[in-house]
Amino acid sequence: MSNICNQQCLFCSHDNSCVMDDNWLDAGLFNKMKWLKYVSHICLSSRSGERLLNPHFPQIADIVRRIAQYSHIDAFTNGLALREKLGRYRRQL
Repeated sequence: MSNICNQQCLFCSHDNSCVMDDNWLDAGLFNKMKWLKYVSHICLSSRSGERLLNPHFPQIADIVRRIAQYSHIDAFTNGLALREKLGRYRRQL
């Protein structure tokens, strides 16, 4: 999803200084993964990084849900990007 993190946890070895901002997984890639309908559990998370920072994440989640209708799908987040996006949405109302 993303290899960019919005935290600097003391215990984590992840280094954002060598990460490129435009290194996102594209939603179009997931359209090709028809085999996902055979998977019982899909985790839309990466080993490191905050998946909600990926601008394509909403489209990716929609595509995966459409293909894998009966699969359990989850995505872990630290919630900071979600709070920021919700705040922007509330200000627009």
